[in-house]
Amino acid sequence: MTGKSAGQPVAQPATAELLALAAKTREDINIRDLEGAIAGALTEGVPWAVVMNQTVRMLAQNDGDVRGLRTVFAELVRLHHGNRRTERTNF
Repeated sequence: MTGKSAGQPVAQPATAELLALAAKTREDINIRDLEGAIAGALTEGVPWAVVMNQTVRMLAQNDGDVRGLRTVFAELVRLHHGNRRTERTNF
């Protein structure tokens, strides 16, 4: 199902499918660790589209790993919370 925002399609969460893609494309990735990183980012308010994009980027990089992905998510959350103090709230 596709959501709509102001008439535009909105990416819907598909964590199971993203984890299945990770398992198929990167045997070196610990899927439970990745699942935790994704869940943590979503809990902190990182939009699904950003989580999906950053996760696929990490998977596509031969040297990308879950630790690096967690760092990216943490930085996004830090920046987002810092921007909230200056009235900018979008990721």
